[in-house]
Amino acid sequence: MARTSLRLTAAVAAFAASAAPAAAQSWQTIETPGNTAWTEAAPARAFWNNRSNDGAGCNIGFIATNAPATSSCGSQRPGGWLPRQGAPMTHVLENGNAPTSVVFSRGTYSFTQAGRLGGDVAGANTAWGLFELTGGTRTIVPGLTPANVATGPVTLTLANDWGFWIDLASLNNAATTQRVYSDDAAFLRHFALFTNVGTLGAGSPISAPNFTPFVMGMEDIGCTATANIATACRNADFDNNDVVVTFAPVPEPSTYALMASGLALMGVVARRRRTA
Repeated sequence: MARTSLRLTAAVAAFAASAAPAAAQSWQTIETPGNTAWTEAAPARAFWNNRSNDGAGCNIGFIATNAPATSSCGSQRPGGWLPRQGAPMTHVLENGNAPTSVVFSRGTYSFTQAGRLGGDVAGANTAWGLFELTGGTRTIVPGLTPANVATGPVTLTLANDWGFWIDLASLNNAATTQRVYSDDAAFLRHFALFTNVGTLGAGSPISAPNFTPFVMGMEDIGCTATANIATACRNADFDNNDVVVTFAPVPEPSTYALMASGLALMGVVARRRRTA
């Protein structure tokens, strides 16, 4: 019986390792959300922690940490849109003004709104979604749109590494409306990723244990500059709250079945030990 128990323990440990792959990427503790003007020069304020043009208290830092709004955030925001519901985020994938590429490992993920937040929180019905990387080529993933995630959750199984994309508004600094990606070094400042797990290691793509929560905030005004944002990006406030999506990796159905059978076997062993 002791050998059976040891074998079962090893099997459960192996399952846990397969269901929660080695995590990746380096995370920084979120600084206190603030309202510094978006025109303040780097590195005084992280790009995702700037005051929105709509008013104070509307940047993604406030949203991710569930902080209450300090203003109505302008006419574009519905009343009571903050604080966000769910576990507060404590870590961000970037250091100050140095954003990091966001690419996740393949697997099954569940996407939903952050409370009353969604794909058109800025009131402009901004187009956004996911892409998969196949042989170095980006392919748009169907099935996740501002419309259906608003009624979420939406669960997708992604066969390849993947990331986010957003269509930028053509305002002053952007010559045309264009789709940009979370792995494009020229536009990394348009994607701010948060989690409440600060031990995800280092590397890319991101691979996190099942049910690890994330918040992705996106900026819809184009800017490739990394310095002098006051003149190079006159309209890019970098509040990164124009699209806000919450999501988490989840086990695939076959993994659930394996876990259920393992738990059932553990129950049988426990009952036999009690009656022995």
